[in-house]
Amino acid sequence: MQTELKRKAIHFWGGVCIPLGYYFYPADRLDEARYLIWSVAVVAVCIDVLRLHVARVRHYFLRAFGTLLRPHEQTQLTAASYLLMACALSVSIFPHRIAVTALMFLVVGDTAAALVGTSLGRIRFGDKSLEGSLACFSVCLGVTGLFMNFSLLFCLIAATIATLSEALPGMDDNFQIPLISGVALWTLSNI
Repeated sequence: MQTELKRKAIHFWGGVCIPLGYYFYPADRLDEARYLIWSVAVVAVCIDVLRLHVARVRHYFLRAFGTLLRPHEQTQLTAASYLLMACALSVSIFPHRIAVTALMFLVVGDTAAALVGTSLGRIRFGDKSLEGSLACFSVCLGVTGLFMNFSLLFCLIAATIATLSEALPGMDDNFQIPLISGVALWTLSNI
C-alpha cells in the first residue's frame, strides 16, 4: 500500500499539472502549450525506451525509480509514458474543455479508483474492485459538472464512460481513460 500511495501521489501531482496548466493557459497560445506537452511526452518516452534497451540507462533509472515500478513495468513502458502520450494526444485531438475534462478523469478518477480499490476494495472483478469503480465514478461525475457545465444526464453518462474505460481490461488505463472519455465527451457534446 505504501508503494501504491507514492505512485499515486506522483501520478496525481505530476498529472494534474498538465490538464490544469492547459486549462489556464492563455487561449491564444494553446499551440505553445501543446508543443510543450508533446516535448515532455517525447523526452519521457525516449528515456523509457532507452531504459528498456540500454543497460546503463536502466541502471540509473532503476536506482532513481525502481521501487515505484510495477512488475510488468520492468520490461514494458511505464505508466508515466502512457499518461504523457495520452496527454499529448488528447490536447491535440480534442477541443480545449474536452481535453481538460478527459485528462482530469485520468488524474483524479484513476487515482481515486486505485486508492479506494486498494484500501477498501472487497468486491473484485479482475484486478479492479467495485468500490474503486464507485470512487472513480463519483470523482468523474464531479469533474464533468465542474468542467463541462452540462445537464445531469450528460454528466452521469460521461462519468459512467470514464469509469468503464478505467475498469476495462486492455491497454494501460493511463492511455485509454482520456482517449475513450474524450471521444465520448466530444460525441455527447455534439448531440
